Amino acid sequence: MKSIFCIVGVVYMSLLSHTWFISACDQKDELFKMICHDTTGKYNEDTVIHCTLGSVRSNTKVTKLIWMHGGATLIKFSAGSAIEETHDRITLYHKFQDSTTDVSLLIKGTQIKDKGRYECKVVSDAGISHGCVDLKVEAPYSVPIITKHQADGDKVILSCSSHGGYPKGEIQWTDWDGNNVSGEDRFSLESDDRYTLSSNLTINKSLLFYSCSVIKEGVTEHTTEYHEMQMLEASEVPDRARKAVIVSIMLFTVAVTALFLAKWSYISKLSQQNIVLDP
Repeated sequence: MKSIFCIVGVVYMSLLSHTWFISACDQKDELFKMICHDTTGKYNEDTVIHCTLGSVRSNTKVTKLIWMHGGATLIKFSAGSAIEETHDRITLYHKFQDSTTDVSLLIKGTQIKDKGRYECKVVSDAGISHGCVDLKVEAPYSVPIITKHQADGDKVILSCSSHGGYPKGEIQWTDWDGNNVSGEDRFSLESDDRYTLSSNLTINKSLLFYSCSVIKEGVTEHTTEYHEMQMLEASEVPDRARKAVIVSIMLFTVAVTALFLAKWSYISKLSQQNIVLDP
């Protein structure tokens, strides 16, 4: 019976010692609180997750601190013990002291797998405080590359590819007139969880004037254009091209006419001056 009570007591004390970290992230303690900010990190660059402590008391002493991510402990401190860091790329941003008010986290060479929720809990002689931070990670896509492949008959295939980005983006084709055109899209995951995007567009080989854009979270990151004109029948020339030719001819005609009129006016003035000066 005593052994049963001992086991129950150990389990109870163990649960009690961990309940300080189970409380909700939105816990509010006006006497002792933690202020944290959600952060977006850049792939392969250092990221700081900012968390600071506020207390109505001066000289507050921290007796316990723990940082966790995905259920795993990253950093742990208890009064009387050295600080424990379990990840070689993740440390406290500032050198830790029990009187510190900045418990920010530093992630070196941020990777895609570092994204997610981070939780920090601090116990001090002024109270307990708990903070949560959601970390997003983004990586830029490469400038898209367009290649041409021969297809059956008078068709060709334009292939557009871009790699190394995160989160998942999309490729958008645009034709001569600025209209969006649907291609055959594919994507794959690289070993570090970044994306490679590709798209194939089958078109008539007589007119190759298309652009390929990489769009991520609704924003265009890069655009590459592909221009290649073949001899076209008049019926194959887009309205936009015909209009451009007509406008060019009109502008040229106006420019030549204006130059002729200016020269004629100048000659006329010279002739009048000669008449006046001639006795």
